[in-house]
Amino acid sequence: MSFLSISSIASSLLRSFQPSGSLLGHSLKSHNFSKATRSITTSSPMQSSPRSKHLSQRGSTNKMKTHQGTKKRWTPLGSGSKASDILFKRGFAGKSHLNSGMARNRLNNLGGTTLAPRGRISKTLRRLLAPSL
Repeated sequence: MSFLSISSIASSLLRSFQPSGSLLGHSLKSHNFSKATRSITTSSPMQSSPRSKHLSQRGSTNKMKTHQGTKKRWTPLGSGSKASDILFKRGFAGKSHLNSGMARNRLNNLGGTTLAPRGRISKTLRRLLAPSL
């Protein structure tokens, strides 16, 4: 192969790659790149999720849930005229196992119940048990 034939092939290849946008006979302008790009919105991802749309239709985003451990250990007594008047009752701990060496009167006393003191503990219990009250 001679030098002339290689240069003629190279020049014909360079002519086919013109900066006019034609690439191997295809024009770049004919391709639609809008499908490949994603639209960026300014809304937060929480607003676009189906769960948040459902909750926004209901009017509330957070549900107050009863604390299940508190529900199993404490019992409200009466309804009271005000929410602050509700008393809470609980059992004593320490009677479930490893109690064979304890005195009989101690085990009997552990079988009883006691009331929660009024004040901060009662307020916390009302908050934890609020949906079930």
